[in-house]
Amino acid sequence: MKKILRKILNFGELKRAAANCIFNRIISSASGQSAVKYFARADVLYSPVQAKMVQNITNASGEYRHIIQRKKQEKDQVSKELTINTQNPPSKRTAMDMISHLAKRQRQDHVEKLDSVQTGGNKE
Repeated sequence: MKKILRKILNFGELKRAAANCIFNRIISSASGQSAVKYFARADVLYSPVQAKMVQNITNASGEYRHIIQRKKQEKDQVSKELTINTQNPPSKRTAMDMISHLAKRQRQDHVEKLDSVQTGGNKE
């Protein structure tokens, strides 16, 4: 069983979660019980713990965080290559304020140009 799983994992078609699912299916079909029952302990407080299973459980969250971080880095790299702005767009209120400020500035520039044309370029 483990050799088959290693070949599948090394081939790269399945991720670890999918391989674990297949492994649990193989165990349940071979033993005739679910994976939870197969790995269950008789006495929760005093029966020995399977060290390998505990190690796999503790490493799972770190592996998940590493995968998420790697995906985020890949996404950032792609957005950097495509020069995509990752900042959030301004709110509607901020955008309206920016537009009104720009319109006011354009009116002022236009009035200044008209004044300079009317006075012949001489400022008094």
